Amino acid sequence: QTLPQNVHPAYDEEPGKEETLRVLYGHTKVFVEGQASTEVHIPAGKDQYYTARQEITLNAGGQYSVAPGIKHWFQAGTQGSVNMTFQNRVDETKNIFDDPDSLGCPITLSD
Repeated sequence: QTLPQNVHPAYDEEPGKEETLRVLYGHTKVFVEGQASTEVHIPAGKDQYYTARQEITLNAGGQYSVAPGIKHWFQAGTQGSVNMTFQNRVDETKNIFDDPDSLGCPITLSD
């Protein structure tokens, strides 16, 4: 399972969303901008939308924080994974997904 590449840009008076991923079960690969890893499994036909290729592998109990403005994507290990995310601010409408076919995180915000 893969969460498509996306970025949390600054907007209005906000610096953008910082996102911390904590693995509860299995392992998760976090891909960020930087030195490309040698073995990256990109969904078929989607190479152009997955440019962040520096891999950080997290096992159960591990966590990683993605700063605002950094392109990133997540991928479960072969046995799957369960993750929890912590964010400084949640406005999913501000996320930018590179793949135009991606539904992103379709969450409706209400008052």
